[in-house]
Amino acid sequence: RTAAEENVILGEDAYRRVLLYAIMWGFGGLLEPEERAKLWAKFIEILEANKHKDAMPNCAEGYTVFEYVPDWTEKGRPWIMWTPEQWQPPKKLQFASLLIPTSDSSRAEHLMKIISEHDRTRTPPSFKSTMLVCAPGTA
Repeated sequence: RTAAEENVILGEDAYRRVLLYAIMWGFGGLLEPEERAKLWAKFIEILEANKHKDAMPNCAEGYTVFEYVPDWTEKGRPWIMWTPEQWQPPKKLQFASLLIPTSDSSRAEHLMKIISEHDRTRTPPSFKSTMLVCAPGTA
């Protein structure tokens, strides 16, 4: 359940994490991994200069904020690593229709789920539309 559904106010650090998540995906979602790393490096500078290190995930070496997501089940919204679900082969295997979850496909599915759960409205226009642009060879 969301904080709004539970009628609770989150702490400032939780709001910073959610805002950082939204900003990074809003500006960096269409970037290639190398460009995302550059954006993240710049954002680290900004957050440290403004003394908001509590908003940043403790990224492992070689990772950026794009490999993490706030834990929506916890009130403090701590950062957790994206992990694709465990793939189970279907009973009848059709190679051409296989979709094996990866980190990228899990993130895309998560973002589409967020969009689809919003109410359909006319003002501002929101019709739950989603268009994904991917690199060649991705599903």
